[in-house]
Amino acid sequence: MQDEQATNAMLEQVREARNNLLEALRKIPSFKAVLQVVLTTEFQKMDSEGSIARRFVNLRSGASPTSAEPTGNLLDVFFECLKRGRPPQYTADIYGMYELDKIGTETFRLKYLDVANVGKMIAELMQNLPEKCSSVLGEYWRVSSLVDSKNRPLPSPKQELRTLQARLFWRELDLAASENLLSKGDVATINGLIGSGLPSTCYAVSVEKQQGGFSTLASTFVISLSGAVANELNPAVSQEVVLYSPFGGLEKFGTVSDLHKTLQQRLSDASNRTELLQGLPEDERGLVSSVPAIRYARILEDLFEHCNNGVLARQSLDVIYQVRKLVTVGAHTEAAWVPLDSVLSMDTFVRSENARNVLLIKAMLENARPEWFKKAYVTNQQLYVGLEKNLLESQIQLHELTKDVVTLAAYARQAVEAFISPGTDERIDPDTVFVNIQHSVRMANGKRVEHIERKTLTQAFMYGAHDQAGRYTITLEKNHDLARLTPENIMRAIETLDLRLAYGPARQRVYGQQNVKEAMREVLGRKTALTLFGAILQKHVTSTAQDIVQRYNFGDPSIEASGIALSAFYNFKPLKDLIVYRRKGGDSNLKTYVLYAPGSPMNKDWYEFSDLDSLQRYIGLWALEEEGRTYLRTQVHVSDRHNLEHEVFGKEWPRGEPRERIQGRAWWDQVNLVAWVESEMLKGSIQSVLDWEDAEEKAVTPHWYRNAPTSDRRLFNRLTTDFKAIYNASKDIFHIEGLQKFSRELVMNHLNEYLGRAGDRRIDPDRVMVKFHKGAMTLTQLFINWHLWRSDTNVFEKILLPGSNTLRDSIRVSEFWWKDTGEPMTELNSSTLNQLIDLMPGKHYSHYLKSNFLWTPDIDLRANLYRELKKNEMFRAALTQKLNGTLPSAHYDWLIESIKGLDRDTRTPDGVSPGSEPGEGVYEFWLEGARIAGGYVFGEGHVKFAYIPNSPGKSFIWVGDLSKAIQNDRLLGEHLRSLAGLRGQDRVGAYISKSGDPQGSLPVPGLGGTHPVYNFKAEYESLINRALDDLDVLTTTPVEAFWQETKILLEVALDVISIFVPPVGFAVSVLKISHSIVQGIIASSHGDSAGANAHFAAAWRGAILMYLGKVASVGSAASALGLLSTIRDLTDVLSAVTGVPVGISYVTAVAVPHWTPESSTRVIG
Repeated sequence: MQDEQATNAMLEQVREARNNLLEALRKIPSFKAVLQVVLTTEFQKMDSEGSIARRFVNLRSGASPTSAEPTGNLLDVFFECLKRGRPPQYTADIYGMYELDKIGTETFRLKYLDVANVGKMIAELMQNLPEKCSSVLGEYWRVSSLVDSKNRPLPSPKQELRTLQARLFWRELDLAASENLLSKGDVATINGLIGSGLPSTCYAVSVEKQQGGFSTLASTFVISLSGAVANELNPAVSQEVVLYSPFGGLEKFGTVSDLHKTLQQRLSDASNRTELLQGLPEDERGLVSSVPAIRYARILEDLFEHCNNGVLARQSLDVIYQVRKLVTVGAHTEAAWVPLDSVLSMDTFVRSENARNVLLIKAMLENARPEWFKKAYVTNQQLYVGLEKNLLESQIQLHELTKDVVTLAAYARQAVEAFISPGTDERIDPDTVFVNIQHSVRMANGKRVEHIERKTLTQAFMYGAHDQAGRYTITLEKNHDLARLTPENIMRAIETLDLRLAYGPARQRVYGQQNVKEAMREVLGRKTALTLFGAILQKHVTSTAQDIVQRYNFGDPSIEASGIALSAFYNFKPLKDLIVYRRKGGDSNLKTYVLYAPGSPMNKDWYEFSDLDSLQRYIGLWALEEEGRTYLRTQVHVSDRHNLEHEVFGKEWPRGEPRERIQGRAWWDQVNLVAWVESEMLKGSIQSVLDWEDAEEKAVTPHWYRNAPTSDRRLFNRLTTDFKAIYNASKDIFHIEGLQKFSRELVMNHLNEYLGRAGDRRIDPDRVMVKFHKGAMTLTQLFINWHLWRSDTNVFEKILLPGSNTLRDSIRVSEFWWKDTGEPMTELNSSTLNQLIDLMPGKHYSHYLKSNFLWTPDIDLRANLYRELKKNEMFRAALTQKLNGTLPSAHYDWLIESIKGLDRDTRTPDGVSPGSEPGEGVYEFWLEGARIAGGYVFGEGHVKFAYIPNSPGKSFIWVGDLSKAIQNDRLLGEHLRSLAGLRGQDRVGAYISKSGDPQGSLPVPGLGGTHPVYNFKAEYESLINRALDDLDVLTTTPVEAFWQETKILLEVALDVISIFVPPVGFAVSVLKISHSIVQGIIASSHGDSAGANAHFAAAWRGAILMYLGKVASVGSAASALGLLSTIRDLTDVLSAVTGVPVGISYVTAVAVPHWTPESSTRVIG
């Protein structure tokens, strides 16, 4: 870990040094700027007071030129002459010098300036232009034009360049050592030889020219690790050396002879020769012998001064060469100036630095390879890398076909870019335009909740518009000088484009195309080939499994692939990415099953089973462990998520360890294979994935939202933003520590204090299992349920036989073991538990709840925020049912008015006692004598609706239909029972049982014992008291379950959720799917589904992020992206690393992180 942190620090230093150097290079004047200085200098010899910006060559009035000589501003005239490749031919009778453009009258002519002399000046300047430009450039490097705060001159650009090159060298040296390109001893030697700044420790590299003599390669040198000093390094001497070259970086050789032979080979290879000779001026490269002699002369000055002088001398000579060529041939267009700007900006310098980046990335990639890869035969390593490249190629091809619809964010980005960009040649990236969106919610007490978000323009369009009554305001962070980019135009475009609504059909059009499906099939085929080969190398599966999968891939009709579903009983749909391969026919328990489960627990993608029963049991094991449950949640179809939580994860499991609990026959017998109808390999899997992803998109933009009137959709958008504002204002003051976590801390502190254990020796009660007469549970759970430990002591024994406790303690049998390893735990025994069991965390938790939620000075604010949460929840539930057709509009209208009426608090009348039945207005929901937490009954005349928060179906149910609804939906009954409180669950449970299996007519729900809602402070206090009452019952039911109803503990990214409609009864696990649509996980068939925007082969994504943050460990991907100045640079480097042409669009999708909006919320008034 420390080594990784050190490497990350080095990587950050390389990034910083590189950026500083590139920033210095960007300050070098362009060719146009150099020309302007040259012209100004020469012209001022003729007109010392004149400015070339106000000097024009014009036709004199009435003159008729025989040839069209250039006219206009003097600088433009000079540029035109360079394009033509000849000086102007001016005569005083035709042309003149003026202070104004296009005026030829004698009055305005500058008579002291002879236009013919100006022409001669330009001619002489063109003749001497190469040397003049070189002189101006030299002056730029030599002279410091800046001063510090004390008016002292700062280092010149030349001195700064020397310092920055040295700094980058040292940073790259450290990083090269960390990646084993050099040893630590080598680095120490180099530091000693060069770090002193003394001469005579390094040797320049010079190559022989055809006509005799040698030319020295700039920034290329050899370090003798022996420290020997000689006038020239002798190839025959046996000593270790290190070569540094701009394109090759640092390379170690065992002898000078090895170095010499390597350089000779490179000079005989065209590609390597070109790179090496970049160290020479351009006009000298062609003069080098085809097989040149190589010399290594001692450098007699500071190494970095030598390198810096060489780089600048090469730049100066290249400028002279290019300008001479320009003047001789003529530029014709400004495009011909590109080579000069390339020389001036030192493009070769940047390209060589990128080449060294490539070498570092490759070294880092090799070092980061897992041990199983490093231990494989070289041929297998090469085959694996080849499969990686094949996969990357297919993923890039798929990305190009789907890039505009792969996520809602991608779709919005291209649409918004088209809206704001001035034209096809000038594109504006909406992800770089930031806006602030302000929205307010008025509370019943007159205060306002103000919510401000900072988002990208892309995100602003994704979130949709509000209704007229609740419109937000949008402001741009800065002026972008674009006519379309005004708050009014943006709001109008958000309303017109309605991108969320348009996204679904656009996505379906693209993914419905046959070439897209074929591209997806190609990606999946290559991905399975790569990961299967990796599984073979890791010995996860045998050659038998490899044979089965390969034969299927090659079209063997005796092998079939199918999907896999969790439960046939509940008609579960196939899991998203899982594929099972097997031979057709025969006994299902007498053949091999090969399971492909990418990203599954145990860090495995492939599994091999000897029979179907083994496969079923293994998947059943996932449901018993948290890591497996998390994985299944990502794979199950959206329509099955509720059943997954309640019918699979919600089961009562036998006590004991997971692998013991899986032995009996249970629900996993229903894990079944789902046959695909496919004409070609993997077509069935791709169609299954497409269906799965289509369902995801439809779940977050349901048909009832899509078909709703515009006004209702915008109202829903606003209610969702209201919720986000209220939530953010409430989350801190409503934060509740769960009973389990609270108890763990309490027990851990007391237990370790009793045992005298501290630091790493502390015992975590959540990690300790206890088995006793009532079963097995964690030590924390046992302390919460302390009465179970004491329950084997008869009350009469305690009264009549005082010594019985001692006897009982001595014979009480218990076992302790570590939960994660199963190893016996010897530090605890029954006697210790007897001493501590009366700690009673529930009693302490009760005081915690009262202190933090009832005995608090801001209880009125809490009550009002709770009111707003409940109102918002009911508004959204009612609107949802109106739009999906389960609530008539007439009833919707009076329900909304009734909910609004909850704003009016009245004093509870004296002597009020619970009535018999709810009447008109809003009443607390009591069922069979038990209060339904968060529920209400709304009445108008003979019409009464029960409101059941977070119901799995409808939340507003006509009271007369309640029993029928429970009969039709068992989950509704279970949900109602969970809201009845621990004391009321039996009574409500009896009613639910009668409704579910009625003998004759359906039972009539007992709603008596209720009273109207007078004020919401009482509702808030009721919620807390309800939790306290459940604490008295002291079961293992977590008290925080009742807080789910207030939306306080939802573990979701609300900023993402606010884009979508959370239908009534949406569970937390369902809400989380919105991440996939926004950030791209939905397209996991494109590559690594674990990454937020990864349509990328896992290995190559790692390779990219490795240098962009040592496997994403250096800060965020955004900061690591600074290693490369532009996306285009990054694209070039990645193409070199992977060996696959990587496009800018693809790199942007993979490397640029999703911006998380920033927000602030406050209560005003």
